[in-house]
Amino acid sequence: MMQNVIAPDALTALVIFAGAAVLFISNRIRSDIIGVLVVTAMMLSGVLTTQEALSGFSNPVLIILIIMFVVSEALTNTGVAQRIGALVMRIGGESEVKLIALLMLAAGAVGSFMNSTATMGIFIPIAIAVSQKANLNKKRILMPLGIAALTSGMMTLVASNQNLIASQTLIQAGFDNLDFFSFTPIGLGVLAIAILYMLIFGRGLLGKRFEVCETGPRRTIIDLIASYGLKDEVGRYQVMSDSPLIGRTLPQARFRRGHGVLLVGIDKKLPKGRLISKITPETIFGEGDILIIAGKSEKREHFGESQNLKSLPPLSTRNRKAFLQEIGLAEILIAPDSRYVGQTLEEIGFRNLYKVTVLGVRQRGTVSTGDIAKTKLHHGDALLVCGGWDDIQQLKQERVHFVVLTLPEESCEVFPARRRAPWALSILTAMVTFMALDVLPTVTIALMAALALVMTRCVDIITIYRKISWPTVVLVAGMLPVATALTKTGASDFIAGQWVDLLGQLSPLNMLGVLFFLTASIGWFLPSTATAVLVLPIAIEVAVELGVSPHAFAMTAAIAIACAFVSPISSPTNLLTMEAGGYAPIDFIKVGFPLLCIASVVTVLLMGLIYL
Repeated sequence: MMQNVIAPDALTALVIFAGAAVLFISNRIRSDIIGVLVVTAMMLSGVLTTQEALSGFSNPVLIILIIMFVVSEALTNTGVAQRIGALVMRIGGESEVKLIALLMLAAGAVGSFMNSTATMGIFIPIAIAVSQKANLNKKRILMPLGIAALTSGMMTLVASNQNLIASQTLIQAGFDNLDFFSFTPIGLGVLAIAILYMLIFGRGLLGKRFEVCETGPRRTIIDLIASYGLKDEVGRYQVMSDSPLIGRTLPQARFRRGHGVLLVGIDKKLPKGRLISKITPETIFGEGDILIIAGKSEKREHFGESQNLKSLPPLSTRNRKAFLQEIGLAEILIAPDSRYVGQTLEEIGFRNLYKVTVLGVRQRGTVSTGDIAKTKLHHGDALLVCGGWDDIQQLKQERVHFVVLTLPEESCEVFPARRRAPWALSILTAMVTFMALDVLPTVTIALMAALALVMTRCVDIITIYRKISWPTVVLVAGMLPVATALTKTGASDFIAGQWVDLLGQLSPLNMLGVLFFLTASIGWFLPSTATAVLVLPIAIEVAVELGVSPHAFAMTAAIAIACAFVSPISSPTNLLTMEAGGYAPIDFIKVGFPLLCIASVVTVLLMGLIYL
């Protein structure tokens, strides 16, 4: 029954939320702190019991949100998402129309199981590489990509926070939950119309086609090697059957000390194929192994002859990419307070200590390579090091003796668990299938999928804890009880009653349109979670009063939150887009507002067709 007079507790709940909204808009306090403040205020005011106020931390929505970070990391760690991007580049070629359409489709598909911001983070370097390769204006590429990443939040139940909150709010109101693919027809419709809009009209608002924007210098491994004069000083050599290296370990081979060359990588011959790997002191050389050796050409040739090695041609493009998945480079800088100052690499035992090989030293602008083991180090010296990517990443943890000065562009394209991509795809497929069949609760299936991804080593458990956005988790946990407070105190009932009294003469379709724009407008200023917990209980109450499907109203509100096309500050995805593309706020308005209007029409019509 709708209330015409607001109760004191309901007014208190609305005041607490309004205070949180002001803090969100002012942007002076971290969002997770605001979430904790809301929980505290709800308990102190007596609006919610302690158990109710803290219920957000055990809510299935929060558990699924955390698990989606695990899924996102698995897709990145195994290279699945990046391989989709590479496929886009191969198929799209230099056609702007094809590239925009394919990038938007790829982002929409990948984002169905990932946070939209993470999706954008993966595809931004791909889109920039595509625009540079095709000599296209990146502004005409990145904005469509950002729109697709936002739209991906409408694709499945787990694609965004607001979708999960919508399903949970429906359950709390006594209605059936939303299925895994409930949002999919509307999401596909909005994505399809967004692609057509950007191809026909939107991209023309973002500048000329060939007005390429520079992204600044991008240092690659080749650049680093060239800066130390080593570009032509790396060769490949195969161990022959009569080589004295066979059966020896790295220390026994005495590459640097005995021959003045460096071993930087090995392509080992195994019974079931080949394996590119980093060098360790335990590495034992065998017949058929291919060694990557750095050094002056005459020393390499002398070493090859003395060890009965066969010189091979340079790596092909495909093999070079495979090699760079395992072996990388970095430039590090000796810190002023380092105890390594005044010591030599030999005295430090740098290779044994950090598991990387120093290829060159830059001292006061002068580069030294070759026999540098006895070179004394000074603060400010730069070292070019080579080794496995995992060991290079570990160097970043060192803050006392040196800092990592340069990581090459290729470090962003390393997929530590790429060989487990089939496992990740299989687990993801099983997760989607079981969720679609509704054989178990969604949170149970999600937990099983996360456990499987960890057990199959598609993700590293330590990495997961670093990758989870804990501020987002705390914010969601803190804001979820607001929906409980609005329902418990009758605040959502009161607001819904006022809404129906004012607009009750409108048809259900028109009411959905009003709900869409009201929700989208609130979302310009508040985070998606805050907007969802405010609007969803009210939307469901309005649907009940009108005697129409509450699912239609809940889903419309959730989709409106995802349509954050107009304001650059309404979503982290938009902020990433603006920074990478160099857009002004007016670009989002002139491209996003017409699309928002079109998306509202598509959403309302599909909702009417499916639910009303």
